[in-house]
Amino acid sequence: MLSRHERQVLREIEQFVAEKDPEFAAMLCGDPAQAPRHTRRYQVFAVTAIAGLCTVLLGVLLAEAILMIGGACMALSAWLRVMVMRWADEN
Repeated sequence: MLSRHERQVLREIEQFVAEKDPEFAAMLCGDPAQAPRHTRRYQVFAVTAIAGLCTVLLGVLLAEAILMIGGACMALSAWLRVMVMRWADEN
């Protein structure tokens, strides 16, 4: 628990940040429930990309072109989806 003085100092810092950089302050005060959902999507695409790369490796070891192509498509699609999500977040 913060003391009364510490709470006062914290409020002053929050006000200072809100005045100097409103976008940053809004981002910090954003909905905390949104972050895990977004993080979850990145995790799913990371697992998909890793599975695709493993499939490519398996295709190389077994000399199966279909596994190599399929794995490359999986990894590429996961990477492209993450890039699109990042681009959408920036705009």
